[in-house]
Amino acid sequence: MEITQVLSWIVVGLLVIAYVAHRWKFRSLRTIPGTDPDYPFLGNIPLFLKGGSAYMKLFRNEHRMSKIWLGPVPLINAQHPELVQKVLNECLDKPFAYDFMELGPGLISERYSYRWREHRKTLSPLFNTKILHSFIPIFERATKEVMKGLDVVCDGRDFDLLQYTSTCSAKMVHGTMVDTLSVPEEIINTLITNLEIILEALGKRILNGVYALKTLYKMSSVYRDEWRSRKICYETVNDGIMKMRMNILNEQNAPAAATDPTNPSKSKAFLERLLTIQHKGRSFTDDEIINHAYTMLVAGYETTALQLTNVCLMLAMHPDIQERVANEIKTVFPSLDMEILPEALKDVPYLDMTINETMRLYPVVPIIARQSSSVLELDGVNIPSGTNFVVNIGALHRRKDLWGEDPLEFNPDNFLPEKVEHRHPYAFIPLSAGPRVCIGNRYAMLSLKVFLIRLLQRYRLSTKLTRKDLKFKFQVTLKLKIPYTVQMERRNLYGADSAANCTE
Repeated sequence: MEITQVLSWIVVGLLVIAYVAHRWKFRSLRTIPGTDPDYPFLGNIPLFLKGGSAYMKLFRNEHRMSKIWLGPVPLINAQHPELVQKVLNECLDKPFAYDFMELGPGLISERYSYRWREHRKTLSPLFNTKILHSFIPIFERATKEVMKGLDVVCDGRDFDLLQYTSTCSAKMVHGTMVDTLSVPEEIINTLITNLEIILEALGKRILNGVYALKTLYKMSSVYRDEWRSRKICYETVNDGIMKMRMNILNEQNAPAAATDPTNPSKSKAFLERLLTIQHKGRSFTDDEIINHAYTMLVAGYETTALQLTNVCLMLAMHPDIQERVANEIKTVFPSLDMEILPEALKDVPYLDMTINETMRLYPVVPIIARQSSSVLELDGVNIPSGTNFVVNIGALHRRKDLWGEDPLEFNPDNFLPEKVEHRHPYAFIPLSAGPRVCIGNRYAMLSLKVFLIRLLQRYRLSTKLTRKDLKFKFQVTLKLKIPYTVQMERRNLYGADSAANCTE
């Protein structure tokens, strides 16, 4: 036998021994339901070559948990709220896939909990109730500007609603995060275009195993397009930082003036607060400021735009629910020009229920992941330290044992107080849960409600789309493969005068 053959057999033998030893390390996982076909060495990787839809099918069962093998690496799917609660509260580290976001040590992409805790503790006060309420005039301004565009198309024609909600979301996020003054349309359009390119590239990288290797990813056109767009977005944030520093310096040298909380120009943007807040007895570094501001810009823009669009689409598909929401709004806000105050936003429970039901069926971020830093016991199974866990929020929100025999039915009554009271608190987690819950969840609800109130005061939505038409693609967030086509007409909610001009 030639030496090369001997060496080949030795290599094969070592690989087999390593494979067996690795599987032995995870022998406790044998009792967890698996996925077929499970190939030696490859595990379930061939399944992922069929695309994201094949992966999503793995969760269409009633198991409490299941497992997938990515080659020799196990991935545990926590599928029952009791297990989801334990994972999200005890596993605060994140797996390597979050590095793909290239957001630096921001709150979303920071992988290690000890660093995340420090920054979260510093940033949490920036999202307190008083500060969030100071943003309502900015939400109002952005909404009113977009309504001018909607007034042109509210004649029954087909149009893609996402184009308008994306603009509104970008105006809201830029106005509250970067600059509270009115934002030029050119900046907004540039942000929208480039953020879309970045998010699409992230989706391709997550679903393409080859792109997991950064060296290979850097050789692709997807990488070049992504980083060209990132550079433009970074420049927008950097320009905001320079402008904000000059404003702070000018204010320090100017006489003190009274603050009007209802004036958007007097609200402090997130970026201004980042520049002045103390973190561990010092100011944030420039890199930390850029990472946090950019994280909020990316996360806030996409999630708000899609949530707004999804709710509008559900209202268009269910006119009876739309009318009930509109009548509730009319009761709380008896005139078009009535100011939206924080207290009044608490008095629209059916609107809240409708938003929640939309987020139940169509969570904008359908999958989140965690990594254990110690042995974790789930249903009597000791899962080794360093194991990756996945929570499919979309599948969790559609379990029959939690949401009834027809969990796909759109029914805001799922969120009646008496039903919520008897449901596990982790059965509904549209923006994650546990210590690493989305820091901007209340910000999102405020912006959604302001937009929807003003929209339904002025317009009636309809659509030719049906639920069967809603086929989604995954690019970090969940987005339709087709346009969000709706029709719109003026609503006579307050009599003839209110229908005469939608944007007055």
